[in-house]
Amino acid sequence: MNGSTNNSLPQNGFAPAAPAALDCRIDAAIEHKPQPLIPSGFAAKVAAHAASLPQPRRAAAFPVGRSIAWASAVLLTFALFALAPHATPSLTSLSFDVEILVLLELAGVGWGLARGPR
Repeated sequence: MNGSTNNSLPQNGFAPAAPAALDCRIDAAIEHKPQPLIPSGFAAKVAAHAASLPQPRRAAAFPVGRSIAWASAVLLTFALFALAPHATPSLTSLSFDVEILVLLELAGVGWGLARGPR
């Protein structure tokens, strides 16, 4: 090149397509429905390969939630026995209020245990 720039051709050397021709090419590409080619024995190959794979082992179910609920029930019962001598039945007594809350929590845990596993 001798220093002059030629802007009529892009650097890849191809002339830009006319807008109408480009629109026709885009429409043709959008309207073209591809036909998938699946080999005839593909399903049989997949089934044979799946049968040769090892079967996943199921983990033994350990009832962690129920164990924690039983432990909570025991601890809440001990808390009730510990608070009982100090609680006077009045709403201004903090130990009585805590005992009522512990009793409600124990009732909730007992209700959850009585419902059984889901």
